[in-house]
Amino acid sequence: MGRSPASVFVKAAFWIPLAICSAVACTPSPAGVVADLSGVVAHAAAFFYLTVALCFAHFRRGPLLDVALWLLAFGVLLELAQLLFVAGRSGELLDLAIDGAGIGLGCAVYAWLMDFKVAFA
Repeated sequence: MGRSPASVFVKAAFWIPLAICSAVACTPSPAGVVADLSGVVAHAAAFFYLTVALCFAHFRRGPLLDVALWLLAFGVLLELAQLLFVAGRSGELLDLAIDGAGIGLGCAVYAWLMDFKVAFA
């Protein structure tokens, strides 16, 4: 028995953007890659989206704390990679805090969506 096309799409909607975020984060100068978004908006928006997408793809009924910790660990790894391995980039605690804010907002929106779905099911 194979996976449904919808399941594959939902999972791809998480894993492909995750790969793109990883590639952009490890690019020495992402100015040509990222549209003219401020770093704050880019970090918050990326981690907000990744949080909601991860919830739908893999944690439909799981605890949101798992999602938050998983993505926060991903953010730490990206910042460490920038600090240690990417020329012209630096890992910053402020970026990690902004990632955390995006993750928190994503968890809140996902929880709200699930409550809304249950209320009107």
